[in-house]
Amino acid sequence: MTETHNAKAKKKVVPMVLALLLIVVLCSSSIADTTPTTTAPATTPTSTTTTPGTTPASTTTTAPGASSTASGSTTFRFVVLPDTHVKNGKDGMMAPARKAVEKIANEIKPAFVLHTGDMIDIEYKKGTQQIDAMWSMFKKGMLDPILNADSRFFPSAGNHDIHTASAKYVEFWRSFENRGFQVTGPSGYTSYYSFDFGNAHFVSLYVPGTQILGGKAKEQREWLKQDFASAKQRGKSLFFVFAHSPVLCSEKRKDRCGSSDLYIKDKEVFDLLKEYKATFFGGHMHIEEDRIKDGVRSIVDGQLGGGGGAFSFLVVDVEGTNFKVNKISWPSMDCTALPKVPAASFPQFAGATGTTGATQCPAGYTATTVTPSTTPGTTPGGATTVSTATADMFIGKGRGCIKGDGVAIIGDSISWHGSYANYKGFVKLLQEQCPGVVFNGKKPLTEPGVTTDYMLRVLKSNVLGKGYKQLIIMGGVNNILSPLANQNKAEIITKDLSEIYCLAKKDGMTVIAMTITPLGGGKLMKPEKQIELDKVNSWIVSKPQCVDVVINTYKALGDPSKTDTMLKENHVQDYIHPNYMGHKRMFDVLALAAFPKPLTV
Repeated sequence: MTETHNAKAKKKVVPMVLALLLIVVLCSSSIADTTPTTTAPATTPTSTTTTPGTTPASTTTTAPGASSTASGSTTFRFVVLPDTHVKNGKDGMMAPARKAVEKIANEIKPAFVLHTGDMIDIEYKKGTQQIDAMWSMFKKGMLDPILNADSRFFPSAGNHDIHTASAKYVEFWRSFENRGFQVTGPSGYTSYYSFDFGNAHFVSLYVPGTQILGGKAKEQREWLKQDFASAKQRGKSLFFVFAHSPVLCSEKRKDRCGSSDLYIKDKEVFDLLKEYKATFFGGHMHIEEDRIKDGVRSIVDGQLGGGGGAFSFLVVDVEGTNFKVNKISWPSMDCTALPKVPAASFPQFAGATGTTGATQCPAGYTATTVTPSTTPGTTPGGATTVSTATADMFIGKGRGCIKGDGVAIIGDSISWHGSYANYKGFVKLLQEQCPGVVFNGKKPLTEPGVTTDYMLRVLKSNVLGKGYKQLIIMGGVNNILSPLANQNKAEIITKDLSEIYCLAKKDGMTVIAMTITPLGGGKLMKPEKQIELDKVNSWIVSKPQCVDVVINTYKALGDPSKTDTMLKENHVQDYIHPNYMGHKRMFDVLALAAFPKPLTV
């Protein structure tokens, strides 16, 4: 159907009842026939806008609340949610996801929300167990609050949504009622589909973490070609595509792509995106990246649940043929910088109150404009990070960022995760802080599951005499959690660490000692083990001989209300391993105490 049908219908003389029925049918079949009403705000702020196909981030003075004069274009706001990995149980939604939903539903109130997949967290080892409970938690904790705020919700399948249970995915979304909203596609919300909004056209592709189109690839490719052409005939000027897999490869995850620059290895699909100057929102990678190739803008936006990666989501403001992408980052999730956007009217939707959209968010959120790069693999700039470190989280002062320094990092799985390329652990963050310093936190210096006696052997065989200028050491976690007898654990740990500290100092290194992290709350931790942990940490914070800097990670990651437990927002739901925010907090203290900028030559 096209927009010209309305005019033709109005010319026919029919009984009033039939005319009303015809109008209802036409309105419910496509949003393309409705241009939301807008009201310009009192102020005219300056915003950074992007015109598809051009170099992004050209600055223009616009009135975000005002309708464009172009025929059929509107001003509106939508949200893009990345991987949320909702599990079952009362803690099924991680704190970043819970807070994001709360802010979206109560304050941002976009016209609609796109989700790029991995909505729930079907684990490959556990198969189909408790999947119904996960979808129930997702509905209660995420879907219902958004719909009840009169926003719409548009999903795209991820690998953790359909693994071993694609029938459950189809069952859930087949019963989905999106406030009367209809989409175009072979199977509704359960596969690939599209919809119009104002002057923009949106497509959800079915690429659930794979590098080829999911399902029947040829049919999906042909459908996309016809769908784009039809949208263009209807006068749509902006094209947005979203899927779980990103369209372009990332320099951070080249291990998944080889020599190709395309993650979705389908040149015909990429050529279509290029022809229509489409913007592509993807997930799956748990990283943040924004780049352009041949006029196709590819945006990958972190995560809101799961392991590794930065926690954030996107708010996109569309004005006429331009749009602005704002990144909302955990933990502050502050949106005070977002411009005012007027409500959009949806009178044809059953159950709607008549308006969606919102004015400026109240205090409590940090919005940063995502500025894409034309250089492949470049991380978007402009994000402002706030340190969580305080003076009581460290003792002493380190050597700093000295160009050419080698820093050895010895530890267990916590330090090992710190070097993950896609994790943004504390080691990777230090490398970004001090680009002229070499931080070595990979094997064999760090190894999951090792105890302090192993770390001592690593120091002797792989660090001493190798020219390292600084040492960062965290040890004792696996000694404490070991099922072996709890007596004398503290004595064994402190003996090993003391020898490590002084051998490194004798070798000319600045020694940075990190305390053991909080371990309470997990199944492996017992009261008698906590006693041994407290002994070790008390000794470390006393700044023993040969130590230059003490980093109190126990205090930095701990829950103020439960002194032996890591704050929920800081771990990967196992009470042992810090997540991105936990690593960010460790980095904050390290940066303040031992590696402040600027770089010293």
